[in-house]
Amino acid sequence: MTRPTRTPCVVDRASRATLAPLAAWLIAPASLLLLAAPAVAQDKPVLDKPTVTVTETSVLKYRFDNRNGDTGTNRIDDHYGEWLNRLNIQGTSGRFTAAFRLDSALYFLKPNPNTLASEDLDKALSQPPLPGEVRDAAWQRDFKNNRTTQYGQLLSERYLNAIYPSKFNLTYQSRGLEATVGDYYVQLGRGMVLAVRKVDELASDTTLRGGKIVYAPDVGKRYKLNVTAVGGAANPIRVDEVTGRLLSQSVSGIAENLAYPLMPKPNATDYVTNPQPLFAPDTILGGQVEGGFKEMQIGVRAVQVNRTDAPFHSQASAGAPDRNAREITVGSVSVNVPDLFGHGSFYAELATQQMSDFIPDANSTLMNRLSGGYAAYAQATAFSGPFTLSLEGKHYERFFPLHGNVNAGKATEFSTVQYSVPPTGDPFTSDWHWGSYNVCVTGGRGRLDARLTDDLMVYGSVGHAVSYSERNANCGQDVKLRSDGSVLPAVERTAADQNRIWDPFAGIELTFEQGRSHFYASSGVHFDTTAEPIAYTGDATTKVYYRDNWQRYSLLKKIHGPWSLEMTGWHRWRYMPTERLTPWREGENYIGAIWSPKLTVALGYEYSTKEGDLKHYVNGMAQWRFTTASLVRAYVGQNRPALRCISGVCRQFPAFEGARLEAVVTF
Repeated sequence: MTRPTRTPCVVDRASRATLAPLAAWLIAPASLLLLAAPAVAQDKPVLDKPTVTVTETSVLKYRFDNRNGDTGTNRIDDHYGEWLNRLNIQGTSGRFTAAFRLDSALYFLKPNPNTLASEDLDKALSQPPLPGEVRDAAWQRDFKNNRTTQYGQLLSERYLNAIYPSKFNLTYQSRGLEATVGDYYVQLGRGMVLAVRKVDELASDTTLRGGKIVYAPDVGKRYKLNVTAVGGAANPIRVDEVTGRLLSQSVSGIAENLAYPLMPKPNATDYVTNPQPLFAPDTILGGQVEGGFKEMQIGVRAVQVNRTDAPFHSQASAGAPDRNAREITVGSVSVNVPDLFGHGSFYAELATQQMSDFIPDANSTLMNRLSGGYAAYAQATAFSGPFTLSLEGKHYERFFPLHGNVNAGKATEFSTVQYSVPPTGDPFTSDWHWGSYNVCVTGGRGRLDARLTDDLMVYGSVGHAVSYSERNANCGQDVKLRSDGSVLPAVERTAADQNRIWDPFAGIELTFEQGRSHFYASSGVHFDTTAEPIAYTGDATTKVYYRDNWQRYSLLKKIHGPWSLEMTGWHRWRYMPTERLTPWREGENYIGAIWSPKLTVALGYEYSTKEGDLKHYVNGMAQWRFTTASLVRAYVGQNRPALRCISGVCRQFPAFEGARLEAVVTF
């Protein structure tokens, strides 16, 4: 018994863009009929009583001044309210399950461009005028008009009331077969080729809307076979809960309206008379076959992404070059050995990526150099007695994640939408993946766990990597010109783009009182050093790119009966000279009382010195659970701004100050 590990028909572009979403919808039903018919004929009908489950999630929030500044975009994220609602309905009858989710966002007491502009004018008039500045009536009128227009443009895509069907699907299941039409999550292999999923920690929820078939026939006890086919159009959430940004999409034609009914469209206002969409759908087609003996399976998978042309393609994307390609093909082959003689396991995957059909403004020379990337990833685990050794290794060369077709320059909140997540080899919450760190990188990690007793485990880990893309999204393949304007040949990368990373940490896990109490603690450091000195202020140079020294702890102590006390904390010393000249400290402490399983009450304190002076953030939370699936939660207070990362996908969260009431009811 193994131990579980932890850790071509030619079609013109216009026709293809119109037909792609509809084709994805047609593939699934046709395939379902072909595969489901024999399965239904062989199995007896299911006579289970039909059931319907309704889950209502409602969030009411009001935001005060979050203390992030009083200019530009920082003015519009204070003093407004919002009501976010998600209604989920799921019904099951026999082999069929249908699900539907309706999302809505309503805003009240929203920021007003005229009010904000008047406040800015009053503040400007309270300050001494600049030399030669005449603040007459014309100056004041122009100042207020300019500010009103600025705020009006910013608010044209935020805090807009919306209600739309965000997710819906119909699933058929029988012995060895599962077929879905509508929205679904999917991951092929370890996510190098395709990984479309929900990430609550990043307020991200992306599905494919189309069809999925998973066929796993009974081939005997010694053999395994699994076939997966997917096709659909990308469907991220349209309202960002954190910032109120609306991800608008132009929906035209029968095919797109079938795929995206009633989706939020660009919002025309007095300040933006010709609004442009912020999202255009990506059509994704792919499949996977995994099979072999019980002791070892081989997997083959491939995915093609076709992008729909959009107005925001008028400017090429430098931060994510893959957005400049209208077509991307990714394929991989893997080997999986789930049981190595009862003392371990092994997994390895090799992948390749091709980009083509670049948008007009993209640098085709550069894009051709970046295309043809590849990746190799391997993970091995061995255990004997009290020891478990885990090893991970990776070598990625111009292997880009499949970013969503989003106007990342304006909708920065949705720039993290992507359809693949190549493994990082780091703890999944690591937040030091700067830039395009994981695109051109070679590295590995080892971790050794030692279970000294049934209640005590200690562990240590060290990771090392060399990245050529952390500071250069083009992996050092930038196009350079001769004096006559001709293109220089591609050159080997130099140390100027190289970052060297070391990342050791260690920890302890202790349980006591028959497992009802525990104490976990860990500490580590992170060294990110450039191979050559870089400038960070004036003429000063350094090889220090980033430093981090951190400690985490979690203590859960049973007090009496159903009562227990929990304390958690995370404290860090951080330094990034290219961002801030001096180091800063930040952290958080939470203490909570738990009356299991009904009541949880918690108090939190967070702090940060990144902005210079020490800022304090205090909050409180109370939660009452009526049933295992229904609860009400109240939160009042503040949270510090923070960069949050999950498996190498990172997002900057602004500071929060306000009140939040959330209710989840299932019946």
